[in-house]
Order: sequence, then C-alpha cells, then structure tokens
Amino acid sequence: MNLLKPTELNEEQKSVAWMLIDEYEELFSCTSGDLGRTKLAQHRIETGNHSPIKQNPRRLPIAKTTEKVSAVKDWRRPKNVHELRSFLGLCTYYRRFVKGFSSIARPLHRLTENKQKFLWTDECEEAFNSLKAALTSSPILVYPDPKKQFILDTDASHESVGAVLSQEINGQEHVIAYWSKCLSKPERNYCVTRKELLAIVKAVENFHSYLYGRKFLLRTDHASLTWLLNFKNAEGQIARWIQKLEEYDFEIKHRKGSLHGREPYAASWSELGKVHIWNLSRPVSAINDQRMMVAYKVQNETVEPTFTFSGHQMEGFAVEWSPLIPGVLATGDCKSNIHVWKPLEGGSWHVDQRPYKAHTDSVEDIAWSPNERNVMASCSVDKSIRIWDIRAPPNKACMLTKVDAHDSDVNVISWNKSGGPFILSGGDDGKLRVWDLKQFPSSEPVCTFKYHTAPITSVEWHPTDHSVFAAASSDDLLTQWDIAVERDESEEEEPLRDLPAQLLFIHQGQKEIKELHWHSQMPGVLISTAQEGLNVFRTISI
Repeated sequence: MNLLKPTELNEEQKSVAWMLIDEYEELFSCTSGDLGRTKLAQHRIETGNHSPIKQNPRRLPIAKTTEKVSAVKDWRRPKNVHELRSFLGLCTYYRRFVKGFSSIARPLHRLTENKQKFLWTDECEEAFNSLKAALTSSPILVYPDPKKQFILDTDASHESVGAVLSQEINGQEHVIAYWSKCLSKPERNYCVTRKELLAIVKAVENFHSYLYGRKFLLRTDHASLTWLLNFKNAEGQIARWIQKLEEYDFEIKHRKGSLHGREPYAASWSELGKVHIWNLSRPVSAINDQRMMVAYKVQNETVEPTFTFSGHQMEGFAVEWSPLIPGVLATGDCKSNIHVWKPLEGGSWHVDQRPYKAHTDSVEDIAWSPNERNVMASCSVDKSIRIWDIRAPPNKACMLTKVDAHDSDVNVISWNKSGGPFILSGGDDGKLRVWDLKQFPSSEPVCTFKYHTAPITSVEWHPTDHSVFAAASSDDLLTQWDIAVERDESEEEEPLRDLPAQLLFIHQGQKEIKELHWHSQMPGVLISTAQEGLNVFRTISI
C-alpha cells in the first residue's frame, strides 16, 4: 500500500492512521531484533485443485529499496546542472534517512542556483561521495509508538538547521525521522542563539503531526535556549517564535556534547593553581543581540566554572586549546609540569595525572601544531624550546629540545599557522627569533630581530600570510613584521637604515601590553590587551 506522509493527512485521517497503527502494531517492526513472522495476517496463494498455500508474512522495517540504492551507488559524477538536478532529485527520496542531509548537499545545491557557473570543486566531490556513502548504507528507522514520549533533538550550523525525532524503545533510543533545511542568506547572518532557536521552531513545525497535543522532550546543545524560552519580556521575532512554541507541551533539556568545539569555552588560571573551564554561550550570544543582552542582564545569574582541575598544585601561565581536536587543552605551571586535557561525554574532561615533564623551570607558553594533531611545543624559563608528541607516555613524549634558544627566559612562542615548519619565539632579552623545525634543534634561528628594549610579552603568526607576524613587549610597543622583505640599499633613506627592513609597523599608546591576537575572520585586524583595556586596529600594509 502507499503510505502518505503525516503532513499530507488531515486531522481525521491522522486520527484513523494512529488508531490503525496502534491496533495492528504487530505488523510493524520497532527494532532490528524485532523482525520475524507474525500470525496477525496471512498470504493465501490459490493453486487450482491443490490445497492453497498459506504463509505468515514477515515484519519488515522501514528501509530503502534496493533498486534506488543501486541507482545512487552507481551514479556517475554529474557533468552539468541537468545531471546534478537529477541526482539531487533521486537523493531527495532518501533525505529522511540521512542526518544533516541539507548540510551535506549544500555545495551541490549551490551549483544549481541561477547564474551560478558549473564548476566542480573538491568540496562538491566530497559532498557527492558523502551523499552516496550515506545513502547506500541502510539505517533502520522505526515506526512511532503513540504511547511513548517523543524526543526531539535540534542543532544549527552556519548554513543549515536540522533535527532528529526519536523514541526510547526497550531502553534504547531509536530514530523515527531526520529533518534538515538550508538557511537563507538573511538567516545565515543570525547569531548562534537565534539560529538554534530557528532550528527548534522549524523542526517543531515539520514534526507537528507527531508532537502537537503530546508532551515531548526537546533537547538542544545550546545552553542559552534553556533560559531564553522561559524569558517573559521577549520582543520582535524572538517573541513571535516563543509564542508559536507555547502552543506545544514540551520539556527543554540542555544536551551536553562530547566535543567542545561548538560551545565557546574559555580556560583560566587561578592564583591557587587551579585551572577553570568556563562556558561563555550566554554572554557571547547576548553580545550578538541587543534583546538577548537585556534578557541576560535581567537574569543576573552567578557564573560558575563548568569544570575545574586542581592537579597542578601551583599557579601557572601556559594554557592553549588544540586547533585540530575540539576540547583538547594543554596547561603548564611554574613547577615545569604540563598536563593535557581530553574531553569526555557529558561536558567534562579527563586530565592525565602524570605530567609531561622535561623542562627544569617554569613553563611559560604552549603552542599546538596547526597540522599535526598530537604535536605541541613549549617554552620555559630554562631558556629552552621543546617539541612533544602526546601519543607517547608522558615521560617519553619530549622528542626535540633546543637548549639556550634565547639568552634568558623564553616567554612566548607561536607555531606558523599557514603550515610552514616555523616557530616564532620571544624572550626576556627582547629578541624575536624564527626557528626552522626541519633543522631543529641543531641549527641557529632563521632570523633574529632585536628592536624591542624590554621582554617580549606576546607573539603570533598571521593566520593566512606565512611570513607575517606581530609582537608585543613590555616597552609598550606593538610591532608587525614580514620576514620575506629584503633590504633595498639603493632606495633606503638614511634615517631608516637603523630599522630592520622586515619591520612594517609600530603601534604605540597602550601601557603594559599583555597579549595580541590576529582576528581569525577579519584579515589584518589585530586585537591587543593592556592595562587600560583593549585595542582593535588594522594597518594599511597588512
């Protein structure tokens, strides 16, 4: 028989459908272990003068047809928009079987837009293969049980929103349906919290026939929504969305993820030697939206750390998140101990009590490799720079050591973000040095700059330009450098001969500059923190 989608039925038809499913539930399989014969119905095959053949039918799960699976698996790479639309049309048949369908297919949908040149990129190839792989493996979706509570999980990304409708059956959660939707251009400009709220509103609308009139559990990994939905003085679009959701009976629950890359977490040292992890979801969301800021101020809750580690037993300075593994953190203290943190399910962390210990004095800074997920570097008051591989036991993890990298304490280091094998270091001697890891630790630095007259307090490579970096010093100067620049003796004016040719820019005006960072999304923009606040600026030359 042909089964209609719930959204294609009127209220009377829905009521009859639920009644029939409930009455004849033995015909349907709820789990893969529930497959088998049923006596509720029989096939009767007439055989003329012989006795008829009677056979009990088997319960079957919802699954993709073999013919369509083969069609997807054997589909060749589309060569034009027409072929691509044919492929996407076939894939749409399965979209409820695939979690995050819209997000996966987004690069392909872009090629079908008006005035879009058909250019098959690596991103398109990856999306094409991902869809074929996802659609040719057959996850089993269960039939809904009207007697059990529905669970709705929602999520949002930069370009799409999605949801999973499930129920708990025999102690395990089983998926009933997936849903996803690409965001429009205005919607892609929403702040994170507004996108997450949009995901809830659209998902509830999509699964209206399942959820309306029944209490269900709504789960989200965005903590801000647990209080925003209960806020009574909302305005504008948020107020309309909340009013729409008030038609439904649900309990909202924050679902802590196993990976911490999506949530805005921060780590900080205390003077007592403790390291705290803070979830900044609410304040960050409030900054992006004036109405949410009003709600945040009204709530006025005391912020508590999400997680605290007390194993260092002495204060420290070094703290660095891994850029490649969400939630992985490294911290170093004044007793020369380094601990690596790894995320756990439920919003917690595991910290190995065995420290990475090779320095003979305080660990001042840590930098993770931008392309090797298990490799990090550290610097110390003992004047050395060390390279670590955390796959090895802590007592054997130090792989390379540059002794006497500076004349005194090595305060800060930065790993080249563009993939080049270079580490930048700044010391108490006011010197900036660039090291080539291909020749490390036997060689001398690639270059040394002595312009600052006081200890270096912060250094960082440019996020996209492999030869550019910035540095800050206790002499209250912030400088920008390009090591690819060479001196032009013929054109250089006499007053500039004492300045390094690689020095591009000098910024003054801040007192006791502590840190500087390049903005990751705005090319050339620098943010520097100091005693009296922070500066945000961009030079013409970078």
